[in-house]
Amino acid sequence: MNKLRLFFAPPIFEDQEKTRIAAILNIVLYSFIFMLILLNLILVVQSLTSGQEFPDLIVSVIAVISFGVLIVLMRLGYVNQVSWVLSFVLSAVLTLAMLRSEALMSATVAAYFIAIIVAGLLSGGWAAVIVAIFNLLCLGVLNYLAIQGSIPNDPFPENTLVTLGVLFSLAALLLGLAARSIRDALEKARQKELEQIKANQELIAVQATLE
Repeated sequence: MNKLRLFFAPPIFEDQEKTRIAAILNIVLYSFIFMLILLNLILVVQSLTSGQEFPDLIVSVIAVISFGVLIVLMRLGYVNQVSWVLSFVLSAVLTLAMLRSEALMSATVAAYFIAIIVAGLLSGGWAAVIVAIFNLLCLGVLNYLAIQGSIPNDPFPENTLVTLGVLFSLAALLLGLAARSIRDALEKARQKELEQIKANQELIAVQATLE
């Protein structure tokens, strides 16, 4: 049990901020892997009981392998790099899933918001904006290919991309504000901690002189 706990435990680094981000990354990456495995198990059982076609596991296998590689890189110390790459990997996996689906307008579109949330949570507001633009570009390319008949998917309904662009922008904006508030709160907490340490050291010095 202890070995299993150590296996899933987040890495610890000398930099406190790096350790904090690594802890969040650790939870996010393992959560993605476990949820994908659970989702596919449910879909397989549903297919067996109802006689439906088996789910397409290719995208899930690619996603699990990608997340596993990111976990290894994170444990090697590439925390900031993984923080940036994760959202783009997630967006790419979602785009591949939509490419293999029958219609572009599906529940998978909502998962693009997760990529924006992860970017804002780990790398700040500008990262969320960049990922939001990247998501919109991915959907735009898919829609263009569907309209041209290059892929068998049905294109988005009219004005859907505009609506998604507005929603992605709002999500990125709100996450940027939230990330800034979190950083300000952490900075104030660090300053108070340093002030308290300094005050304690001064008190110890005064006590030593009195003795």
